[in-house]
Order: sequence, then structure tokens, then C-alpha cells
Amino acid sequence: MNVAFAGTPEFAVPTLEAILASRHRVVLVVTQPDRPVGRSSRPAPPPVKQAALEHGVPVIQPESINRREALVSLEEAAPDVLLVVAYGKILTRRVIDFAEHGTINIHASLLPKYRGAAPISRAIFHGERETGVTLQRVALGVDTGPVLMQRSLEIGAEEDAGQLNQRLAALAAEIIVPGLDAIEEHRVTDTPQDESQVTYASKLAKSDGLIPWERDAAAVHNLLRAMTPWPGAFTFHHRAGGEPRSGGRRVIILSARIAECPPGAAAPGTILSAGSEPRVACGRGCVRLLQVKPEGSRPMEAAAWVRGHSIKPGDQFRGET
Repeated sequence: MNVAFAGTPEFAVPTLEAILASRHRVVLVVTQPDRPVGRSSRPAPPPVKQAALEHGVPVIQPESINRREALVSLEEAAPDVLLVVAYGKILTRRVIDFAEHGTINIHASLLPKYRGAAPISRAIFHGERETGVTLQRVALGVDTGPVLMQRSLEIGAEEDAGQLNQRLAALAAEIIVPGLDAIEEHRVTDTPQDESQVTYASKLAKSDGLIPWERDAAAVHNLLRAMTPWPGAFTFHHRAGGEPRSGGRRVIILSARIAECPPGAAAPGTILSAGSEPRVACGRGCVRLLQVKPEGSRPMEAAAWVRGHSIKPGDQFRGET
């Protein structure tokens, strides 16, 4: 089949490359415009654009695929199917119905669970042990269309959202060519989603990364994993006794593990031990810090942060400066 591909981030690249390596032909790639990144704020091409150009595939970058100029390009490319993978825009009916075989989407959850923009992070945040990818037919609404195929995988106990993203991207690449073959040969069954099982995965905001130390250790651990690498799980370090010059420094917790707590009660957010295995009290239980990124510093081992910043037992992590 001739495939028009709409996608933007790194997650979509393995799927694009799997199609390019198959008997199917990518006739057009639609991706979002170059955006400013990093401290320089220089515009950078989306990963999908880079991959497409490396393979000599035509690329367009409208503000939205729904715009007239994008539809003209689609008409000229004459795809048999439009495939959407993390493109980042809601499609109109005209685009959805454009190709003979319709518009197909790959979503990084086992629909109907976790419809929406952040299914990977939200699955980890809620403590799910399993997730997967869904090949579905696009309908009006967000991830509401019937399911064509699904593949599942287990979420690792220490796996963060960045790591799970990579594994799900690889799984999406595995499912796409068999999926396109089945669509072309009319061997798929459109299975409506069970609306009673729907859950939602709202878009992440930077504020979602604030660590709620008052929750139990499992919930804190899930949040740390869910918010890594973005927006980052953060807190504010305060010296014991409230020394004004050295308190309130922002710290991003890059990784941690649930740990046994030493004897004695402490308020949530209290640093209980500050040696090679710094531990922090939660509402119930505690976590052991592995890697951190202090404000204005590079990522480092938690033990190095303790030594280099004179962290002491009794210091606290809080939700404010």
C-alpha cells in the first residue's frame, strides 16, 4: 500500500522505519514545524522529519494537517491509508476519511485504558503492571475509534517513562507491518471499545512533577518514574533548623527505589540517612535516592550530592522554596 505517515517525536521513528523497510511505500510524511529547543532556542527539526529526509521521503510541516495546503499535498500523494503515530493534532472528518483504507492510529496503551496525550507516564503513575500498543481506526474524538490489533508488555518495577517509551516504540514498529498487511487484505475486525472501561491520560504539566512526600513510598516511587525524563520529579531541599542561606534549593530526583525505613518516626520529606544510601521518609515507608540533579548542577549519584552539598539527616524536602 501507499502510506501517508503523520508523526512527530522520536516515539514514531521506529514505526516509520519499519514501514520503509517493508513492501509498503511511504509516499508522504506530515510532521509538525521545526520548534525552538534548548538554551539557544534555535529551531530544530522533529525526529520524524530527520528520519524521513534520510530516506528521501517527501516531508511537509503545516501547523495542522487539517489545513488546506496539507490536504492538497495528500491529494497529490494519493495514499491508500493515512497512518498517525504521535502526530500531536486532532484530525477533522475530512482528513479521517481521506484515504481509501481510512486513517489508522497507533496509541501507546491498551485502549480503552489511557486515552489521551500521556498514556505512558499515566500508566506508571497509577501503578499499572501492564501496558501495550493499540492499532485502531481513527474516529472523531480522542482515541475513541475501534480497535484493530493490540500487543501488550509488562512494565518493569524500576522502569521510568523514558525507558518504557523506547520499548513501546519498538513494539509499535513490530505491529505495524502485519497490521498494514491485514488492513490491505481486509483481514481485520473493527472491535468497538468498551466505554465502561475508559480511563484518560491528560497531558503532563511541569507542576505534575512536584513530589508529594506525604503519600506512601510506592506512590512516590511511581511518580518519580512517571515524570522521568519529563517534566522531572522535583522537590526543594531545606536545611535542618531552617538556615535561610542554604534552604529551598530545587532538586530533581532522577531515580530512587522503595527502601526499608530505619527505626523511628519522621515527618514526610525528612532525610533519614545521608551516607552512601540517602533515604527519605514518605507518608508511609521511605525511598532510597539513587540519582539527583541539584539546581544549577549536572546529574549525579545521590551519594555524591550528599557529600558535595553537606546533606545531613534531619534536612527536609518540601513542596515550596
